[in-house]
Amino acid sequence: MNNKYLTFAFAFCLLLASCNSNSKKKVDDAGEELETAGHDLKDAVIEATKDETEDWQKFKAEAEQKISANQKQIDDLKVRLVKASKELKTKYQQKVNDLEQKNADLKKQLEDYKGEGEQAWQKFKTDFDAKMNQLKTAIDDSTYHDF
Repeated sequence: MNNKYLTFAFAFCLLLASCNSNSKKKVDDAGEELETAGHDLKDAVIEATKDETEDWQKFKAEAEQKISANQKQIDDLKVRLVKASKELKTKYQQKVNDLEQKNADLKKQLEDYKGEGEQAWQKFKTDFDAKMNQLKTAIDDSTYHDF
């Protein structure tokens, strides 16, 4: 009878050891998978950040070129104002000043922008482009139609 209990106890210990060994292996495997997933996530974040940085740099360079082109057109308007009649100077000086201020405001917005996530970036880009297009239209209208 003691042999039966002893055999049963031995078999039970082997079973526990076997289960414990399998559990440990599963835990180890899960740990490795988690570590791999962590590395994959880190790589994905680095890649996304790199893409966002490249997108920002391209956007900023293009915006700076547009701001510079706007300023050249505004400077041309100023030269035309110097040569214009007193009546035209009075009428358009404030408009030219407003155009220049809007251009300076866009330049400052561009310089002050800090990356705040994808959603904020998309909103900034959309709003900035809309303001830039409105200013460009106003400058073009002033250049060709006002004086």
